[in-house]
Amino acid sequence: MRPISKIQFIRNEFIRIGCPDHPDVLAYRLSVSWDFSGICVWGKRVQTIDFDILVELLKSIPNNVGEEYFWEIVQNTDLANLGKLIDLKNEKKLMRLLKKSESKKKPKLSRRISKTHAHKKKSKTI
Repeated sequence: MRPISKIQFIRNEFIRIGCPDHPDVLAYRLSVSWDFSGICVWGKRVQTIDFDILVELLKSIPNNVGEEYFWEIVQNTDLANLGKLIDLKNEKKLMRLLKKSESKKKPKLSRRISKTHAHKKKSKTI
């Protein structure tokens, strides 16, 4: 299955919360585009939001509440603080992944030595 682009993912989320995409542009003037500093969202207002922050905001919004509710959430959320929390969460995930990769079982050196030593003994007896 092909991965969904960031823009398409965001558009799908907006449709889910009740802000239809381009086919319904007369009813909702809401669009999404990619910007170097994040995702640009514009409807009644224009706002550039980091992708991870926007994803977290959209996850917290119930289905079919509409564009007004979305902008209310954006206005009432400390985006900088949310960004820090997301960074902290991502850092914790990274640390867990690193710990898992370090704790993978490696063959013990003593077992490897004993096997090679036994092999040498067999070759000498021949």
